[in-house]
Amino acid sequence: MTTIRHSVEATVSRMVLRTLRERAQLVGLPNARSDAPRALAALLDQTIIEQVSLDQLQRQAQQAIEAGIGCLVVPLEQAELWVDATAGSGLRVGVVTDNREQAEHALRLGVTEIELIVPQPIIGDAEHLETWLGEILPRSYDPKPLLKLNLTACDHHQILLRACAQAATHDLDLVTVPADFVADVRRTINSAMGIKVDFVHDLAQARALLSNGCTRLGTTGANKLLIAAQVKPDVPSL
Repeated sequence: MTTIRHSVEATVSRMVLRTLRERAQLVGLPNARSDAPRALAALLDQTIIEQVSLDQLQRQAQQAIEAGIGCLVVPLEQAELWVDATAGSGLRVGVVTDNREQAEHALRLGVTEIELIVPQPIIGDAEHLETWLGEILPRSYDPKPLLKLNLTACDHHQILLRACAQAATHDLDLVTVPADFVADVRRTINSAMGIKVDFVHDLAQARALLSNGCTRLGTTGANKLLIAAQVKPDVPSL
């Protein structure tokens, strides 16, 4: 992977991060402008559940690029193939993991977003969480990846808010939380930090989440969401 490619992808990631809230607000408006569907696509973390053939991978990558999907969250085993298939497009590739070794391996492959899953017992212990964060966060990388902390294993309101506040003290870009907690989390963390919710299935749910301060929508059904938002039905059937 060339230095130029690293630089371009880093610049794109920074631009997207700066505009997440603006895009989310646009999509969440009751009378959204005509470009709202494209803005919605940019907020989607489309999860690729299973490994696919190379032909399928290349076709789906091209469809995602044309649709304007923000990030493809892919199996680590095929991360390098997805990175190559989307090179230079601005579409970001991410993986989900619970250990630093896998995260750093993914970064070496060219992945630009890492979502770190926090085990439930760790979320409930502030000191343990602090230690865990110090151990799992990838070392310094150039370009810096977008780092997401997945706290969905926690269903206790106050514990989750405390964990989000802790996350904000580290070099993290987003927290992934249960849908019911979005509004309270938004009031707890600083405005520069993003909020993601997983398992978003319909447009009404998406708009409600965005209105409450969510800035990323995790889904396996980008096709359904974007068709509902009146974009052309040529997005990946993933």
